[in-house]
Amino acid sequence: MDKDSTLDSTPISDQPSALQGLADTIAFLSAHPPFSAMPEDDLATLLAHARLRYYPEGEKIDPQTDAPPAFIAVVYQGLIGGLTGAGGDFSVGPGEMLLNVAAYEGRASRSNYTAQRDSFLIEIPSPDFLAAAREQEPLKRYCERRASELIDLSRAQASRQAMLDLQAEASLDTPLRALASHPALECSADTPVTRAVAQMHEAGVGSIIISNGQRQVLGIFTLHDLRDLVARGADAIHGPVGAVMTAQPQVIEADAPVYEAAAMMAERRVRHLPVVAHGRLWGIVSERDLFTLQRGGLVHLSRALSRANNTDEMRQILREVHALSRQMLAHGASARQLTGIITRLNDAALSRVIALITAQQPWPCDVIWLTFGSEGRGEQTLATDQDNGLVLLDDLTDAGRTQALKIAGQINQALDDIGFPLCRGNTMASNPNLCLSLEEWRARFARMIQSPTPQHLLDATILLDARPAHGPREPWHELMLEVRAQAAGNSRFVRALARHALEWRPALNFMGRVRTHKVEDQRVVNLKKGALQPIIAAARTLAVAHQVDAINTEDRFHALATAHAINANDARAWVEAFSFVQLQRMKLNQQQAEAGETMDNDLDLTTLNPLDKRILREALRQVGRLQRRLDLDYPA
Repeated sequence: MDKDSTLDSTPISDQPSALQGLADTIAFLSAHPPFSAMPEDDLATLLAHARLRYYPEGEKIDPQTDAPPAFIAVVYQGLIGGLTGAGGDFSVGPGEMLLNVAAYEGRASRSNYTAQRDSFLIEIPSPDFLAAAREQEPLKRYCERRASELIDLSRAQASRQAMLDLQAEASLDTPLRALASHPALECSADTPVTRAVAQMHEAGVGSIIISNGQRQVLGIFTLHDLRDLVARGADAIHGPVGAVMTAQPQVIEADAPVYEAAAMMAERRVRHLPVVAHGRLWGIVSERDLFTLQRGGLVHLSRALSRANNTDEMRQILREVHALSRQMLAHGASARQLTGIITRLNDAALSRVIALITAQQPWPCDVIWLTFGSEGRGEQTLATDQDNGLVLLDDLTDAGRTQALKIAGQINQALDDIGFPLCRGNTMASNPNLCLSLEEWRARFARMIQSPTPQHLLDATILLDARPAHGPREPWHELMLEVRAQAAGNSRFVRALARHALEWRPALNFMGRVRTHKVEDQRVVNLKKGALQPIIAAARTLAVAHQVDAINTEDRFHALATAHAINANDARAWVEAFSFVQLQRMKLNQQQAEAGETMDNDLDLTTLNPLDKRILREALRQVGRLQRRLDLDYPA
């Protein structure tokens, strides 16, 4: 486009249809933070002197180089590349700002910007932006609390890079309201099956919800259910749908994000989820809906695992998890979403392994399969080994216990065969010390709490993160209620656990720089030992001290804040630090896997761009703050 054309630099209020142009721009900004938190009237004021400017690919966005920028810009369309003075590069896409930090801090920009594609920028004069920032808390917070905002920017940057291949449009955080936009087909329980099927056919859908007069979900009937009826030749096809429906189906709230629906479908092995709002039917989300957002891989993998006939098939299926991880990263997935879904897939693999093995040799009694460590917390990454145990729910003879240990050993070996290495420390269900009755587990916890020896404290870091992954959950949950009460009431144990947690040190030296160690010719930081473990250990200790029942690290911080045990802003900062480091670890493992390298936690700092280096330093400083809190609360 010609540089002198009117489209090159057009005041938004002077566009041919000024009202519509302003309305469109306000609508655009309203979809992107921090503008999304601002009233429309204030956005209109902010845009009073704004211009929509076109930059062809390759053209520089050229603010003053020796003074604060005269304008801040928001990418309206296209992609802008940034180059820092230190030589690092990054990208800024639609809805993101550039030059705002320099304008807010009253200094010249330290970065150079160039249009990577034909782009349109909304250019807002700096005086207008600064006036808005003084009045509008969202803008002020965005400029002053950049650490958390930068984490989102970093995630978006990684997402855009992967998007070059995937070209996806929606986020894993998209609320289901945006998908389940059509009313669910519904009928009463006394509707004949034939009529319900006719309604489904007329609507071109694969399910119908059975509800009562208050639109409460009673059940669901699907084409899969119909095929089962026809295959059995059942007379029920002529009866009421309420007699053959799946009663009390799993439902999900309308405000829940897409990733929760995908994970729930994978876990429950269903293709449809009724969506409810305040207990009443709101809509329905299907596997097809998720597939359009490239979320179908999760459901597909989970279903494939549930049908695998042997460990060879399961190993092949699990290899696709790397592709799913990359796809989720492209959709802007957070570390919590990535690790949570990987954990669910691994749980599905575990359930199938147990089913295959116990079909040949049944358990001698009812059991609960426990997972410890990252799997127990729902924080598994691509690089993980086994940490598990077994609860025997009946008293067994020596022969029965030997049989249980034998089956557990076969399961451990099968898990190793499909890609989950045997634990070098023998923290596995085939270890007699971890294959115990409920009473034996109760006694073991009591000894651990009453006598916090170094070994017992090490045991505590494992067992307090236990989660039942297979078998009845309630007996273990009831036991853990007792254990948490005992632990919180024993100040000696809590203090010992805190001092044990403080043995993990953040990878930050006294000058505030990231502390590295040498591996071959690289200077690396161990993300697990130098950042994640100190956070996990501190969260565990505080959860024990305040009798919080959450197991996941982020959930523990949120629960502690809700209980007013810690400041909500502190909780948010520590969650952000944990999430950022965890995401870097996921990206590192992804790159190592794609390169055919052994996955570890050693990150070469030279591979980080300046933005991520800055966030890593801030995250490690937050780890230091967390440990100082722990040290003050539980002095030696």
